[in-house]
Amino acid sequence: MLAILAVAPGSVLTDYVSPLVATMPGVVYENMRFLHYVSVRAANVTFRNCEFVGPADTGFYSDGAGNYGYGLVNMRDTSAQNTLIERCTIHPRAATGPGFWWLVGVSVRGGGTATVQRCNIYHTVDGINAGDASGSRVNVYGNYIHDLVFTITAKTRRRVTRRTGRTMTGCNCLVAAGIRLLGIILSRILRQLPV
Repeated sequence: MLAILAVAPGSVLTDYVSPLVATMPGVVYENMRFLHYVSVRAANVTFRNCEFVGPADTGFYSDGAGNYGYGLVNMRDTSAQNTLIERCTIHPRAATGPGFWWLVGVSVRGGGTATVQRCNIYHTVDGINAGDASGSRVNVYGNYIHDLVFTITAKTRRRVTRRTGRTMTGCNCLVAAGIRLLGIILSRILRQLPV
């Protein structure tokens, strides 16, 4: 299963070490490794075959325009429309550390919209954090979101399988294949499902 997800094996990635604020519409970032936070503030930006690991220290991020983020990839502005994150690996450099309790993989808020597909997301608090009163939305297709900071019990795993027809494996692994999730925080939906 993981062979079709995340960065393609054998890919040579170019390191991008500074914070990235993507402000040019239609830009495609491919075969990149982002070693700091990424903030999207333009329409139709694409990330393909990239790795997002963030900085060595996990302090809160500001893009310099008053937008604060807590995701390794942030779409937190109405200008961030139709962002595509495809076949990427998203994880922090370390699974623990000061300030780590808040770090999410992908954050879509403030009116932003995105599609996250065929990605491997792990060691974050929420794999994908999306939706608020501003109309933010995210489409989530065929991702492997696992080993989150907050664990999922066997009882919750049974509820998710029964309600979605999808299978969870391991302590907190979820294959979100073909599920469209709108206006939710992915890791928290599991606690909201009825027994």
